Amino acid sequence: MSTDKNGNSLPYLASPMANRIPSSRAITRPGFEVTAIKSKFSGEIPESRTTWSSKIGRMAPGKWTKFDERSLKKHVLKATKTQKTDWKKIRKGKAEKNEKKLLKLKEKFEQKIKQEVEPVPPDLSRPYSVSIAVPGSFLNNAQCPELRTYVCGEIARAATLFCVNEIVIYDETCKMTDDSINSYWSGKWNADVFPSPSNYEGCFHLARILEYLECPSYLRKHLYPVQRVLKHVGLLHPLDANHHLKSDDFSLDFREGIILNKPVQEGKGSICNIGLDKDFQLDTETPLPAGTRITVHIRNLNDAQKRYRGTLSSPAEVQKRTGIYWGYTIRLAKSLEHAIDRQKYDVIVGVQEENSKPIRKFETCILNRPKILLVFGGVDSLNAAIERDEGMEAKSAEEVFDQIVFGLEAKGARHVRTEESVLMTLSQMKKMFLQRILVVGRAFRLGQTSNVLAKSNFQRGFVTTSLRLQKADGEKTLVDAAVQTTKSPRKKRHWLKLFSVSTVLIAAGAYVGYLFTPDWREIVDSKHYYSNWQIRVYLSLPFNVVSRFAGRVANWEIPVWMRQSILGTFARAYGCKMDEAVISDLKEYPTFQAFFNRQLRPECRPISASPLVSPADGVVLHYGKVEEERIEYVKGHDYDVATFIGEPYHKRNKELDLYQLVIYLAPGNYHSFHSPARWKADQMIHVPGLLLSVRPSLLSQVPHLFCLNERVVLNGEWKHGFFSMTAVAATNVGDIVIEAEPKLRTNVSRRKTEKIAASISPIHVPYLPGDRVGDFRLGSTIVLVFEAPPTIKFAIQAGDSLRYGQSLVVDGV
Repeated sequence: MSTDKNGNSLPYLASPMANRIPSSRAITRPGFEVTAIKSKFSGEIPESRTTWSSKIGRMAPGKWTKFDERSLKKHVLKATKTQKTDWKKIRKGKAEKNEKKLLKLKEKFEQKIKQEVEPVPPDLSRPYSVSIAVPGSFLNNAQCPELRTYVCGEIARAATLFCVNEIVIYDETCKMTDDSINSYWSGKWNADVFPSPSNYEGCFHLARILEYLECPSYLRKHLYPVQRVLKHVGLLHPLDANHHLKSDDFSLDFREGIILNKPVQEGKGSICNIGLDKDFQLDTETPLPAGTRITVHIRNLNDAQKRYRGTLSSPAEVQKRTGIYWGYTIRLAKSLEHAIDRQKYDVIVGVQEENSKPIRKFETCILNRPKILLVFGGVDSLNAAIERDEGMEAKSAEEVFDQIVFGLEAKGARHVRTEESVLMTLSQMKKMFLQRILVVGRAFRLGQTSNVLAKSNFQRGFVTTSLRLQKADGEKTLVDAAVQTTKSPRKKRHWLKLFSVSTVLIAAGAYVGYLFTPDWREIVDSKHYYSNWQIRVYLSLPFNVVSRFAGRVANWEIPVWMRQSILGTFARAYGCKMDEAVISDLKEYPTFQAFFNRQLRPECRPISASPLVSPADGVVLHYGKVEEERIEYVKGHDYDVATFIGEPYHKRNKELDLYQLVIYLAPGNYHSFHSPARWKADQMIHVPGLLLSVRPSLLSQVPHLFCLNERVVLNGEWKHGFFSMTAVAATNVGDIVIEAEPKLRTNVSRRKTEKIAASISPIHVPYLPGDRVGDFRLGSTIVLVFEAPPTIKFAIQAGDSLRYGQSLVVDGV
């Protein structure tokens, strides 16, 4: 019992009271001071410090006082000095927590903005993936290590060219074990044993060479030490794959690298070698050992920093973001059964010659981004590998594979090697993959199906597909549907096709109407008859446009080294006599125009003393007297003189008759024309028109042809009266040059209304026999119309070949 100052006894405080101090309802008596209590800050109070400086006595009810919690804390802090609170540390901790919360909110806000601003990049990877499975036993036929290495290089090259994702190497003898595969991948395998039919070393040889070739050159010394199996790989052609980047190639942000054994600070990523001038450091710490090959994404490729920085990536991510093929992977399988995984591959295709069909008849499943496995046989067929595999229930290739194809329908050798079959099959299948693999997940909403088989045939941009659907309840239905790869291109093609067909039909209708509509020449001159549709078709051909183009070509300069061959071929084809030209060397003629208008040696063309000589080299088509002012150029076909020469003809002397002479210039002839007599030209008339051919074989088909073609008429007088010389243009001979009128322009584009309008120009040019009058471009026709006495006798016959300066008459002139 305790006592107060007066010695009165006080009851001892019960344990609940002592254990609950401090409390908001702690009670005491006025005037007493608590010196030591149980504090909530310091825990249990030691006995040595638990004392009372005053004693609490029994008080009358109602005289107890309640202390609030704040007052009690104040008294407690004053009464005990066991532990002090570090308020600075508490405030600092709260500030750090608030700062962390703000940083987290800021990061969430930035990520949200980034997702809203930056769209999700599209998937650029291929709509399918291809894997190939080859047996390692096909290396047994190689006679030497060099040949084995070469065959492996062919497989690697084909896989890279046609973007194979995975190469599965299986043992068709079924002797390989899991321990041997683990030994290979752990680096314990060595190439001391050569491949033979009694072992499965060919699989490991093939895998190691394929791995080495797929690896970029700057990583090979880190990953592959010197070993016998890689002795001859230097003889192979490099793969030059997309991920084999050179040290100066900065075109891609992705590269292959290897983790180096270099110390790094805590919390920072590993240092890697990526084949550039500087090392690469990962942004985050990665628990990968040194010597591990990785794919990285560089984010500061063009920054001038000490190291490149970025993140880890993968070949699949590279293909998805860039659409670039990023190499193949190697997988070893101890048998054909382990190479074929139905859960991993959607379509499994066997490639062998027996019981196969051509690749063009290939049938495949239609799935979203299908994974296709092509299985090739080795020395023996696939059936032999199936028989050796005791774990397979199937006994034939037809039961194992979805399809069996062969890439060569007709061969000239007894056998096709495996590496040849791989190359042929991949080359044919790639085009088929791009065309015939369809995505029907979005096109058909047919519910849950367990089997979808399709046979596709491409027909003009869309695929007609037969789908055999087996539903969950076992009911089988046959659905024929036209599956279109993309709807918008088909719609565009439909409108384009409709527009093209409509345009062709309208143009054809307009052309047929033109053929049976009266021509403007028929309206102007009723004597011309063009109602024959065959003649109308011939007249509608664009000879003027073709002739203008030929004129431009004739002015193009020919390279010196080509002149001999081009001009020599033309000269031999048309019988041009270059020994008569002043310049016989073909290399001295820069253009066809210069060649056509070459100057001849005077001794080769002497001018006759006759009053009428030939104006050009050519062939006589027709000559004789003009009856009733109509010129007959071939038998049964004539034309009016006034229409041809461009002005009315009036006979000036009744004792004289009117004669005509038509000379045709072939393409091989000398293309200048000269004066045929002593006469004076007083008038030049240019008559625009067509540029139809004037070959003798066509003159009888088109009536009044000379009146239709463009021509230049020189009218004047000679000693007997009227004299006219006309140069008629023809196809490819639209350019006519008259030396007396240098401003003359022929074969130019004109409106149809201007084609019948003739231009008359007065000139006063006297000519002597043999004087140069003008030039043609290619061949054409010269027509002479003149008055002469009835006693004139011609010294020529129709069909005779003439040379300019040769006499045309015997006497009587």
